[in-house]
Amino acid sequence: MKLTNANFAKKDQNFRVACEVASVLPTKRQASKYRRRLGRAVKVTMAQINQHKINKMWDGDTND
Repeated sequence: MKLTNANFAKKDQNFRVACEVASVLPTKRQASKYRRRLGRAVKVTMAQINQHKINKMWDGDTND
């Protein structure tokens, strides 16, 4: 059975945390945007990932 955006919004912990950090409600509309890599929650998630990579580069750690 395919996971709907409404169920995704309720069950996916990473999405819910991203919404909380981005100060948006975890609605099915936001879930749809998140799954298509659009919206504020995705921007926050990508910024955190990029910052982690930058920190690794500055610390001299090249392994992921």
